[in-house]
Amino acid sequence: MNQHKLFAKLSGSLLLLLLFTPGASAVTAHDAPPGRWSKGSFGLSLNTEYFTSKANYDIERGSYKKLPLDSSYTSIEGRLKARFNFTSRFSLFGGAGLVNARAVDPLNEKVTNQVSDLFLGADFLLTKKVFHVIPEIQVGYPLDRVDANRTEPLTNDGYPYIRAGVFAHRPFRKFRLGGYAGFHVPLEGGLAKRFHYEVTGDYLLFQYITLGLGINGYETVMNDDLTLADRVILTTRANAGSQRYYAFDPALIEARMWIGYRANETLWLRLGYGKTLDGMHTAEGQSVLASLAYNSIRPTSAFDRTRRRSSQDRALESFEVDVEKTEKGIFEMEAEEGSLDDAERMLEKKNQEQQDE
Repeated sequence: MNQHKLFAKLSGSLLLLLLFTPGASAVTAHDAPPGRWSKGSFGLSLNTEYFTSKANYDIERGSYKKLPLDSSYTSIEGRLKARFNFTSRFSLFGGAGLVNARAVDPLNEKVTNQVSDLFLGADFLLTKKVFHVIPEIQVGYPLDRVDANRTEPLTNDGYPYIRAGVFAHRPFRKFRLGGYAGFHVPLEGGLAKRFHYEVTGDYLLFQYITLGLGINGYETVMNDDLTLADRVILTTRANAGSQRYYAFDPALIEARMWIGYRANETLWLRLGYGKTLDGMHTAEGQSVLASLAYNSIRPTSAFDRTRRRSSQDRALESFEVDVEKTEKGIFEMEAEEGSLDDAERMLEKKNQEQQDE
């Protein structure tokens, strides 16, 4: 009974965080940096995922086996992240994972609640031209470690890791195309090294409503140091047989879809659904997803605000607005932000040169 109460308490806490955190991230598999970069701005985010599984993908692609004796594994994962942009091209972030995991077999029902891991990382905006290209590096350290005698459900792979990759996205007037490619390298435990990838698209359906689709996955590129039997012994004892974590040479392909509410550049709420499509040595299952991402507006001086207003006034004097033809998309706003920053910098440089003369 106490275990059920803990499960309900954690579930409620994550829901409250999602609904009431003043800024809280992407419902995609890889939490992309925000489209807007400006010095002094910050971001807060929260991911939540409810995952459930009763099978594992087998040694051959396209086939999977049910967990023995109708066993199951479920988890509720929350990832909190904070970000600060030190310049218009460089930011640091950090956060933590909070996981409730539940493994059920004919003899036991085991539940654990853990702060699973801590992570730190950095993003660098390489270019804003055709695509916004953003290399990222992230280091993670598990607080919930794995050992050979573990009996509680797993909440992560259990070892420190480095993840290095590149995000790219292109905002259009009513469409936002995104992608990620990178490597996940465990630093201990002999786990396989993996190549991760993702392609996403968000479409502006109505004024503030977006629809999104994504395909993500990973492939083993450097094999596990242990054997399949070594991994299965622990996952059978701790996870009722599920290979959600601590898997041997895993591979996965997953599809996700979501609906979002994005009133402006600062806040984006999304709710979604995910389903595994194919894989090897990993859990087959489905997810209910939710995310809330907040990115602050850059502080501006009185001079900046005045200059923007005067520029807008001059433009309005020479332009008759046709509302039906000039509707602005929320994705296009991200692309124009970079151009506005560049123009402001050039104008400030010119004013400084004139003052020096």
